[in-house]
Amino acid sequence: MSPFLSGVITNLSNPKVIFYFASVFANFNFAQMQWMVLVLVLETIVYFSLVALLFSKAFMMRLYEKNLKLVDYTSACIFFAFVVFILIQNCLLMINQGN
Repeated sequence: MSPFLSGVITNLSNPKVIFYFASVFANFNFAQMQWMVLVLVLETIVYFSLVALLFSKAFMMRLYEKNLKLVDYTSACIFFAFVVFILIQNCLLMINQGN
């Protein structure tokens, strides 16, 4: 199996990806924003192509392996901050709807 096909299958079968797209785009009305679907598809192709190109270089793989824990902890902090932001926004929304 080609690496590209393997990557596509891996991403499409990942439940986190499905939940992410479902939660982020559930509020959009795509009937009025058809161009958005095209932009999302193009953005995804460009992003994953750049990641594949970048990490196919030996220098970048060594740099990543050397700083793996830092990358993991930084990513976790960013995701946690995003969760806290969403939680605060929803709490404020519920408080404002109660008034």
